[in-house]
Amino acid sequence: MVPLASPVFVIWRENKEENRKGRMVVDVRPLNDMIMADAYPMKTMDYIMSKAANATHITTFDAMAFYYQWRLHPDSQWAFTVVTTDGQYTFKCPIMGYKNCNAYVQRQMDNLLRGTAADSYCDDIVVASIGLDRHLADLDEVLTRLQDKNISLGPDKSFAGFPSAIVLGKVVDAFGMTTSEDKVRAIRALVFPKTLQALESFIGLAGSLRHHVPRYAAIAEPLEQRKTLLLREHRRRNPDGTPKTGAMAKPARKAWSTAINVLLPTAKEINAFEQLKTALTDKSTLAFFAPGRQLFIDFDACIEGIGVMVYHIAQDTLDKLLATTSGDISKIPYPPRTAIQPIAFLSRTLNDAEKRYWSTELEMCGCVWTISKTAH
Repeated sequence: MVPLASPVFVIWRENKEENRKGRMVVDVRPLNDMIMADAYPMKTMDYIMSKAANATHITTFDAMAFYYQWRLHPDSQWAFTVVTTDGQYTFKCPIMGYKNCNAYVQRQMDNLLRGTAADSYCDDIVVASIGLDRHLADLDEVLTRLQDKNISLGPDKSFAGFPSAIVLGKVVDAFGMTTSEDKVRAIRALVFPKTLQALESFIGLAGSLRHHVPRYAAIAEPLEQRKTLLLREHRRRNPDGTPKTGAMAKPARKAWSTAINVLLPTAKEINAFEQLKTALTDKSTLAFFAPGRQLFIDFDACIEGIGVMVYHIAQDTLDKLLATTSGDISKIPYPPRTAIQPIAFLSRTLNDAEKRYWSTELEMCGCVWTISKTAH
């Protein structure tokens, strides 16, 4: 006898084929509410992609049904019991939807790959090396460890020995990272959002690529203001007129936001949308941060907001500039545009109090914020 069992239902894939497939889904929300969260840290996307810096050969592996390849402790299996029309069944592996799956799998992969040339973000494994012989040796070590643990890889999403590869949705090579062509085509095909849900989706997409866009916050501000205005105008209320509290479930919120139309966009909003589309599709390449190289930061603070560019200077150009100042890096002139290797663009808008700062205070505000954002 078990004190807890979760219901099972089927999600059908949205296609017109007669033999469409269904996916079994377990509703583990009650279990998630009772379980303490695992605080094990996930790797950041930037960290994973930086593993390819200066690499001549990159291999990516995608594990198949990865959660199902790890065992649960026998004492914990009871919590993963499900109810079906044929009775109760108990999983012996983690299941999709359980809130600690990512942390559990990441911990296992970190332990498995420690000391190798590989790193992983859950089921996405990246091996990057300088030189073919070194890369083959690294692959042999990594694949041997995976084989010892009986981990199965998906051949359709695995690519071996390429000078560039798609890692976590971005094209990565020895020189840096850029947006994938598929995502660029998708962005070019976008039209101005007609509903709040579409507007939120576009802002989310653009925000995920904001490091590629100089002064992103200032450009996107008209769209952010329209989103805030729509949320205020259509705030959910109780029958007595008081605002409702608490978050909606995802399906309910999607239906609610889809029903809210974006009427008569202003010229500023349309211009902001087109500017972001242009900036997001210009295929700019961001360089990897190299701890052994001199880091440069330019920032500007004005009433429109704070804009920051973090960059390296091409080493041969930097050497020439240093020669003109007897090695004093604080006195070198601004480098040619072609010698600048941007690492990231950072930006934010000002709050109401900051908009009243006089110029010196505003510059200091920008300096403090820039240092806090780039301190790591």
